[in-house]
Amino acid sequence: MKLTRRSFLGASTLVALSVLALTTVVLPCTAQAQEGGNETPVMIKGYWGGTTATDPAVIGTINIVGEFGKNARPFGVLVARAYDPPSTGMDMFQQAAMKPAIVVFGRATETKALFNAGPKQPVTILGVYYRDSGDLILGSVKTAAAPAAPAAAAK
Repeated sequence: MKLTRRSFLGASTLVALSVLALTTVVLPCTAQAQEGGNETPVMIKGYWGGTTATDPAVIGTINIVGEFGKNARPFGVLVARAYDPPSTGMDMFQQAAMKPAIVVFGRATETKALFNAGPKQPVTILGVYYRDSGDLILGSVKTAAAPAAPAAAAK
């Protein structure tokens, strides 16, 4: 096969387009992999107003605020679990410790379910937590009935 000027230009153009295609596809994927871990799927269980001083089951307290800056409230965390990378406990909120509150975003039904839960009413939150910004995107919010007050002992 004889190499001509036309075949050389065609081959070099094909190589250049291949490199450009690989660059536009591979580099963004690599950048996302290197950022690694900014977004973390999480499960948080707790209730409004819980503190480590009043309830030994509470492992920590986080301040949660709605997406419009309203309803900032302390949330007593009973269980905090991150799934990717896997970890448990309050360490996942460490990066956002300098921020005044974790901002929650989500559909109106989930946001209302979270903020309408009463004191001591168990809440389970599934969502995605962004450590760099301290944002929590709600996937689902489940509330359970508040525990009944202990009955007075019969004499």
